[in-house]
Amino acid sequence: MSDDPYKVVLRFAAFFPGVLSRIEMHALRSGGDLDHVDLGLTSRNRAHVGATFAAPIRTEIKGMMRQNRAEEVTALRKARQKTLADQREEDGFLRPYKESANGPLREIVLTANKAYFAAPPDAPEEDVLITYSRDKDGHPIENRLCKAKIAAFEQRGLEFFKTYFPDSVRHLRLDLDEEAPHFHAIIMPVVEKTSKRRGRQLMIEPGSNPLIRDYEHAQDVAGEFFGCLGLVRGERRAEQRREALEADLPLPDVLKSKAPRDWRAERAKKLLDRETQADQRTAEADQKIAHADLAAALARDEREEARRRQQLAEERQKEAEQAIGAAQTHAATARASKEAVMVGLDAILKQELTYLPATDQRRDGLTFGPAAPESRTTRDRLIDRIRPASRWLTDIAAWVARLLQREKDLHRQEAEITRRAAILAKAEAAQGRSVPGDIAEIAASRMPVTYTASSFPDAWHIGPNADKVHVQRQLDAMENKALSACHRATRDALLLCEEPSELRTGFSRGLGALEVGANQRGYDLATGKHDPHRAADPGRALLHTDQEALPIRVWRQGAEELGAR
Repeated sequence: MSDDPYKVVLRFAAFFPGVLSRIEMHALRSGGDLDHVDLGLTSRNRAHVGATFAAPIRTEIKGMMRQNRAEEVTALRKARQKTLADQREEDGFLRPYKESANGPLREIVLTANKAYFAAPPDAPEEDVLITYSRDKDGHPIENRLCKAKIAAFEQRGLEFFKTYFPDSVRHLRLDLDEEAPHFHAIIMPVVEKTSKRRGRQLMIEPGSNPLIRDYEHAQDVAGEFFGCLGLVRGERRAEQRREALEADLPLPDVLKSKAPRDWRAERAKKLLDRETQADQRTAEADQKIAHADLAAALARDEREEARRRQQLAEERQKEAEQAIGAAQTHAATARASKEAVMVGLDAILKQELTYLPATDQRRDGLTFGPAAPESRTTRDRLIDRIRPASRWLTDIAAWVARLLQREKDLHRQEAEITRRAAILAKAEAAQGRSVPGDIAEIAASRMPVTYTASSFPDAWHIGPNADKVHVQRQLDAMENKALSACHRATRDALLLCEEPSELRTGFSRGLGALEVGANQRGYDLATGKHDPHRAADPGRALLHTDQEALPIRVWRQGAEELGAR
């Protein structure tokens, strides 16, 4: 770990009131980009000010607009300017802030590096807060953070906002469901201005707050305020900003608020400089064209003719090369498609690939089947080889899937008829009655003892020497609905195999594995509902989130009275 002190991170972002709902949606974790958020830990988040803020802020702004217009009309009437007062009363409301490029509101993020909050290796578990993140390959990482450091940072952060943003905080929360703890705040600085013509006006002026007005000053204040926690000031970016402005490049960060007149003046200067540079480039280009025309006029006719002939020859050669390239590309595409078809058909017949039906969220396609290669490298190579003919192979796989389904249905019906015939034959024999010839023939010709694992294609049979790692991979690859369907088929196969045998034992292993897999991810096989909070293995809680749709319930008024009668 580095010996350098950790820096406090204080960032400002300007925005317009129109995006308040989107910011609130992310704050409530009801939408937006949630890939970096662990929804299972969202209940830890603490909203200290304004858990919901979009509607209250918009209502406050509308109230300011109404009050400002009423004050202005009253001031005009006192000044005996009746015409202007009547006109202002008929006009619409005015925004209580000056136009700017970025908007009048500010979102503030306050945090420190995740390593600052890290718990000592020997810290007791009750003093450790666990958060999760992912590495560059998408694998989950467990972060062990110190609860005492988080509590101290939270207390100091609340004091910071209370001290430097009094009466301006409309929303303040501490997020603990991401990689590192951090504050989010919505700031709306309101100032009161009075004039004879407009009366008392309430205006949103972010520049009225010294920290918003001067980014470098804000960093100095934050470094000093959080120094008691061992944090230091963030990096200095004023020099980077000056260099970016001089080079007409995007600013490295939102550093400082500007008055609208300063922003418009700077923008006008940039446009004027660009127009001047464009005029200079145009003049230089015109001069070059004039020189080129003069040189062409002085060239001899023979040289011009030779140039035209050479140009014509080059164009014909280029056309020939393009035609040859197109033919070679077409031939290569045809070869790739042929190879993709041959490899894909072989994989479908071997059940390395199988058909994946369409859903509301995706179109149909191919997926790995029960005989798919275990190696991820081999799987990726197979996908690359069949990609040129993937759409055609999908149609073939759908056709094969329909044939296999029909075969499965026939096997299932045959097995059910045999089972029922055998049960009926046993019952007749137990009663001392003769078994009808047709039933005896059906029961005797295909008794359940002749079943094999292939007789139940949808069920899962696990052999006695099965690799546990491979079994777990197969479980992780199943979506929730697929796992539920396989569980039903395996349970039916277990019921059909009445006599104790290795076949029945294998299906029993499969049934147990499916129930363990469902418990790992928090999926209820009885109801078809998925609840990540009930997952026995948090790392697998969000592997698959699909679940059965809620049933439609019909409430009939007066049903209790009718039942009572």
